[in-house]
Amino acid sequence: MSKPDNIVPAGRQSGMTLVEIVVALVVIGLAFAVAAGALRVLARSGGIGTELIGRHDMFSRGIDAVRRDIERLERIALGKQIDDAQFEFSGTEQTLAFVVVEPPFPTHAGLFLVRYAIIERGGRGLVVRSRSPYVAGSPIPASRAEEAVTVLDGLYRFGFASLERREGRARWVARWTARASLPVLVKLDVVDVES
Repeated sequence: MSKPDNIVPAGRQSGMTLVEIVVALVVIGLAFAVAAGALRVLARSGGIGTELIGRHDMFSRGIDAVRRDIERLERIALGKQIDDAQFEFSGTEQTLAFVVVEPPFPTHAGLFLVRYAIIERGGRGLVVRSRSPYVAGSPIPASRAEEAVTVLDGLYRFGFASLERREGRARWVARWTARASLPVLVKLDVVDVES
């Protein structure tokens, strides 16, 4: 008679010992721990990437809004004589105000006084845009702001500066005092507070 295949000869054991099972469980546990750590790192980097994309999107939209308004700046001057004319423009490190022509869509068409104000709130910097219908002769800072919208927001310090050109020299100034002329350029400085 022949021996069946599943019969173990005397003196030999079949199966796994308890030590082998414990070692296998430890190896599987370590593999799961490494995989969980890798997934955690991937999720965190994905969240950081999403946050950076959101910040970049906010910045590009905000900077684009400021740039478009400055490009539409109207050269409106008040005064009876050309030599006495004063332009409707006001600029400091924290505020910027000027007249623009708004298109008929998506708002009402006409002349509007656009004002940008830099506000610091709880360590965050905000650039807020507001506008009101332009009334000739009314002082720019006293105009009532309507439709205030936050254009830029984040852990940043913002500041406006205007480029003036006098006697062949150009320099950036924090306060625009030359009412008989307009700045050559206007810039918005942005400093990341975190870095």
